[in-house]
Amino acid sequence: MKPPVFQCDLFTPVHQYRRYLQEYRELGVICMCCDQYVKEYKRKLNSGMARALWEIYRITRHSNGDAWLDLGRMLNRWITLNREWSKLCYWGLLEGRNSPPTPGREHGVFRITPEGVEFVLKQRKVRRYVCVYNNELLRFEGELIDIEDAFEDKFNYPELMSQL
Repeated sequence: MKPPVFQCDLFTPVHQYRRYLQEYRELGVICMCCDQYVKEYKRKLNSGMARALWEIYRITRHSNGDAWLDLGRMLNRWITLNREWSKLCYWGLLEGRNSPPTPGREHGVFRITPEGVEFVLKQRKVRRYVCVYNNELLRFEGELIDIEDAFEDKFNYPELMSQL
């Protein structure tokens, strides 16, 4: 299903256009102001993310939560290429030193949160999905899972592409 075309002119109030974007964000629309594709995405905590979090915990477990890592340089090639680890911030399991990113500041520098440690140690469960719009967390969805459940859930490219 495609969203209807937004009919407007120079005198159309901005709030009407914002309402249109909000109403059809699940379907995806092209913003007529910036030509950006605007869509709400449902992201799953998958095995690649769980593996990255476990590796971060393994590297920093003796640091009392004070170890900031340049993950692009620290983690092994498989995890670095995956790049899914940055999404762990939506669940509060990882935090970035520069969140939100600011031009000219450190990027890719993260640390595990106390909640992330609890998740790795199976002392905490999180919702399987996050819904994200414009890089902002909207809500959590799905059943509660622990890290073992996440390890069993392999990344599914067709499932991700079905959101387009």
